Amino acid sequence: MANGIHVTDPSIRLILTGSCQSGCSFCHLEGNRPSGYYGLHPDISGWKEKDPKLPLLQRLAYAANDEDVQFVIKICKILKIRKVHLTGGEPTLHPKIVKFIKLFKESGIHTAVTTHGEYPAERLISMLKAGIDSIIFSLHCINEEEYLTTDLIAQQIEEKFGLDKSMVYACTRLQMKKKNIELSMLHARKTESFEVAANNVIRDSSTSIAVIRYCNELGLTIRLQKEMNKPWESEKIISEIVSVLNAKKFSTSTSFDDSSRGGIDYKYKMNNGQYGLFKVKEFAPAYLQSICESCRLRGTPKCRERFYGVRVQRGHVRLCIDKHDEKVLYTFQDFLNNKNGIVDGLKRQYNVA
Repeated sequence: MANGIHVTDPSIRLILTGSCQSGCSFCHLEGNRPSGYYGLHPDISGWKEKDPKLPLLQRLAYAANDEDVQFVIKICKILKIRKVHLTGGEPTLHPKIVKFIKLFKESGIHTAVTTHGEYPAERLISMLKAGIDSIIFSLHCINEEEYLTTDLIAQQIEEKFGLDKSMVYACTRLQMKKKNIELSMLHARKTESFEVAANNVIRDSSTSIAVIRYCNELGLTIRLQKEMNKPWESEKIISEIVSVLNAKKFSTSTSFDDSSRGGIDYKYKMNNGQYGLFKVKEFAPAYLQSICESCRLRGTPKCRERFYGVRVQRGHVRLCIDKHDEKVLYTFQDFLNNKNGIVDGLKRQYNVA
């Protein structure tokens, strides 16, 4: 089995909004949803309850603005990072996402987006035309019954209007997702530099196996992610998946500048005799000395992702999803002023001369 240091470039994560049309029960909202909070967070769905006459930007939770984008471009230059990852909530809900993609592309920055993909194809096409470099679809199930167990909004519809209505809702959402995945795959075949992949949060072995097989039939790269608040349960399910598929490890990878890029690659024989592939994400043992060295969470289950990299959220830089003190949360000005030596520490982390 091959082992190695993952060489994919690190990225800055820009949270475009905490709002979303969906309500996945395991979403950690880039750290804005506390560990152990399993209800539908107001940041996610609160925008729907506000006056629809208000502009969408005023209704979205902590919607990014032009200043945030320009700041990300600036710190990419400072830290010599060449990639920005647009996240949320659901980043495509932000009405300026196409404009932001163009601004990053004009600055020579590789731009990726993680999305549920559950919207009319026109929205996807607008991002492709703007020059988005990669799209990662959140693909947690492939049928309506599983969707209902995953999505809290679908469950609310079932409670209010009955199972038939919720099934129609789930079917419509999944149809849009699958169409957008297929359109993205078609674009990838035409555009050599464009990448498309899928993430699946592990909840039970049969659901993840169905997603793996669906992705392999399409030729879509698939990565399994442990449920962050229940990693021990996810470990058991991974063992079940590997056993059912008779999958074999064939490579592992890690990184030491941030924890986001480690994983174990598996292969298994499909019904057609070809080999199918999937990756299981593993947080690499990466820590930022200035915030992690003396942290009481380090080495405990409450440290859910170690140092995952730099997140930017509406006027602030965040360096940890499990703590919220001045060592991990900076205003733009404090960051640029190198408060607590944070820029120097990040330069050392990313080996920037």
